[in-house]
Amino acid sequence: MLDINSSTANRIKNIGGLVENYSVILPSSSKDIVRLAENIIVYGSGGNNKVFNFFLIFFLAKRLLSTGQYDILSIQDQYFLGFLGLFLSKLYKVPLEIQVHGFEKFRGFRAIFARFVIKRANVVRAVSLRLKNSLIKEFGIKESKVYVLPLFVLIGKHTRNLEVKNTFNFLTVARLVPVKNIDLQIKAMVSLSNKYPEVRLKIVGDGPEKGRLIRLVLKLKLGDIVEFVGYQKEVDSWYENADVFVLSSDSEGWGVVVIEAASYGLPIIMTDVGCAGEFIHNKENGIIIPVKDVTALNEAMIDLVEKPELRMTLGKKAKESSESIMNLEFYLKKQIDGWCLGVENFLNK
Repeated sequence: MLDINSSTANRIKNIGGLVENYSVILPSSSKDIVRLAENIIVYGSGGNNKVFNFFLIFFLAKRLLSTGQYDILSIQDQYFLGFLGLFLSKLYKVPLEIQVHGFEKFRGFRAIFARFVIKRANVVRAVSLRLKNSLIKEFGIKESKVYVLPLFVLIGKHTRNLEVKNTFNFLTVARLVPVKNIDLQIKAMVSLSNKYPEVRLKIVGDGPEKGRLIRLVLKLKLGDIVEFVGYQKEVDSWYENADVFVLSSDSEGWGVVVIEAASYGLPIIMTDVGCAGEFIHNKENGIIIPVKDVTALNEAMIDLVEKPELRMTLGKKAKESSESIMNLEFYLKKQIDGWCLGVENFLNK
């Protein structure tokens, strides 16, 4: 958001163009203030750790809300920042929207905070229908308080390298954290690489699990098969040169990388999480497997190695789906409608 040329900054500018004032506070070590347009400002909180950032965000949000220029407060976190948002909402009598992108850290005090905050928000944005249903069923949230708006992905005109290569490349793009269950892909590569020596797994991303995952690769003698390429600011070339994209998460709110992979015409294998069933439909524009099922993953990978026609069909259908789902005008209307719903619920409370 602090990079005026980024796709995220451009999305913010599109949304901000529909309202009078739009201010974003970004938890960040940077204290930069970036004006994306006359009425759109992004503030970096400037803290060196989470606790310091929490209080900096509080005082900055308090200062902005005290001007009386804002009609709704939207928080992209249902835990501690969500609780902060609830306090500020009550203090300044403005509606509160909580954006729910998933429940990756839903345990202990976080779970307590989340339940408390979500039930008291005036409107809740869920990034998938799966999450909306979960909020209604497991949290007891009224359906009238929840709307679905997936994360927006700016889809470009992408092409993929279809030339015959010496290797067959499976690709994953993910933060290396437990919930992404990269182990599943690594374990599936054992029997796959024995049968097809040309297969490779490229892992794009970084995170606290990297060291453990590297040790697992070495233990399974896959050092020449699995490659960790680290965090990449630009991932175009990795999508372009992949043959199949794999997402093996135990849980996802939506799964932006799936949409990105689809926009390159990549055939996709994904666990039954996030946008599975909403964007990816099994055997139509991708393959959906049960969570934590290494056998099912292995079978799906073998299918796509052995069947080029299936790869081509699934990749083509995935690309068509990506081009139809992300309509900017529709996205902006849904966002404004969601905020208006929050204001309406607040006034009718």
